[in-house]
Amino acid sequence: MAQETDCKTDCKGVSGQSFCNLKKPPEDSYPVEWRDSYIFSYPRIVTDYFSGCQTVWDEQGKKLWVTRFKNSEPIAQEWYNKDETSVFCEIKDKGYIKEGANCFDADSIRRGMKALLPTKPDPKVPIERDPREKELPSEADLDNHGCK
Repeated sequence: MAQETDCKTDCKGVSGQSFCNLKKPPEDSYPVEWRDSYIFSYPRIVTDYFSGCQTVWDEQGKKLWVTRFKNSEPIAQEWYNKDETSVFCEIKDKGYIKEGANCFDADSIRRGMKALLPTKPDPKVPIERDPREKELPSEADLDNHGCK
């Protein structure tokens, strides 16, 4: 089994959030058309000095993989199998330590991330294929539209 990465304790993203434990894709996740389906990534962009996780889900809202970053460098990846087991890969010095198959080196991860870069406008995802969480309107929003 791969060693525990220090990312679990010291990776923090925007406003101190690491985004490492997201269950479902947030509403502002980026949709990508991929092999006749959609995948969704969050956060949309890994910025300079980002420390935390970028998660990718399928259109059923199932996690496909989570990449952990420290100062924008990939340091670990966890891949989720159809049977909901996962494979953890720790990345060190552009190499990798793998527990099983599906582990990539840091350069391959960086190249793959380019496919997740947002384009303008976002692809239109049919509502029945969109797992992103939707926020319910607040009472103030309802009042502003004449609903009591």
